[in-house]
Amino acid sequence: MSIPINVYNIHSLLVVVYPQRRVVGTYDSLGAASDWTLQCLVQSGQNDTRAHADPIGRWRTHKARCRKQENGKDCGLFVSKRTDCIARGMAPERTTFCMD
Repeated sequence: MSIPINVYNIHSLLVVVYPQRRVVGTYDSLGAASDWTLQCLVQSGQNDTRAHADPIGRWRTHKARCRKQENGKDCGLFVSKRTDCIARGMAPERTTFCMD
């Protein structure tokens, strides 16, 4: 599940939840994802697995290494392109694309 998140109306990043692996991953072109936001998503995943009687396992966060934006305005485009890569089954952290 892909979740675009806007931080303080200034920056956007992408969070991807992998429930089968119990991982909450972030793709952030500025590295601004707060630990608090990630922990809230981890807690949500834990609550969801309990509600569906799945075995409780340890959830973790993963901040994916990804290309950094070169200005203060491309974060939305980074989120869109990474979402597209994930939907196509491509590893966005290994993909290069031009923002021009």
